[in-house]
Amino acid sequence: GATLEYSIDGSTWQASPIFSGLTPGPYTVIVRSTVDPTCESSDVFTINAVPDAPDAPIATLTQPTCAVPSGTIEVTSPLGATLEYSIDGSTWQASPIFSGLTPGPYTVIVRSTVDPTCESSDVFTINAVPDAPDAPIATLTQPTCAVPSGTIEVTSPLGATLEYSIDGSTWQASPIFSGLTPGPYTVIVRSTVDPTCESSDVFTINAVPDAPETPVATIIQPTCDEATGTITITSPVGVTFEYSIDGGSNWQTSPVFGPLVSGPYTISVRSTIDPTCQSSDDFVIDPQPPSPTTSPIWHD
Repeated sequence: GATLEYSIDGSTWQASPIFSGLTPGPYTVIVRSTVDPTCESSDVFTINAVPDAPDAPIATLTQPTCAVPSGTIEVTSPLGATLEYSIDGSTWQASPIFSGLTPGPYTVIVRSTVDPTCESSDVFTINAVPDAPDAPIATLTQPTCAVPSGTIEVTSPLGATLEYSIDGSTWQASPIFSGLTPGPYTVIVRSTVDPTCESSDVFTINAVPDAPETPVATIIQPTCDEATGTITITSPVGVTFEYSIDGGSNWQTSPVFGPLVSGPYTISVRSTIDPTCQSSDDFVIDPQPPSPTTSPIWHD
């Protein structure tokens, strides 16, 4: 009213009933009559302490993977029913979890629901979506008659952060798979940093090659007129075979051996595609037959 004035210290009086800019503490507010200043009354009011802003947020980040190409920020501190959270400063939520985030920096803000001016923040970064390894490239060692199993050696990609598998369940740091039976193999390469990042390709180990059939030959034996013989291989023959008569030291494409002196001969035949595939058999050149003896003829 117009006949009233106010004080919070008992000495300074004002017509306005408003006291602002007050520091925390108790205040005795006195009101008195300007007609009779001895007529007054009072009551105590308390200005609370300045509230504390929440602590700066601490968060756990789930980074994107090849399987899930988005990230999650989960605030782990501070938590509480009187707090709310935002990553854009305009939309607020009670949940401390922000999911489905694309790569980039995020300013996470936490504020009090009691006093929304009390807030704190920190910046967290969602990484780029990782790249899957390149599809594997490999060198194959196919089975031979000597080694009836194959080997797949991945030559690219290679690195300390990669591992390899041919069954999708067993993984190894080595890019080499040996002792493989014939058949197709799906070679998978994946990142050890993000095992969901993987690529694959199919490689085939061939069947074990067959050795040539045992050689069959036609033999021309020595005669009275010819002291040597000839061995001609008649089976197997072809452009993919070569032959030896000295235990494999020397090989020739011709299936004919001669002239040969009498004696036993082991002839080997092998594949030119896989020289470990070979077979052999024994043949004999007979001694030269003796010339017939003649007796003198007497005439009476």
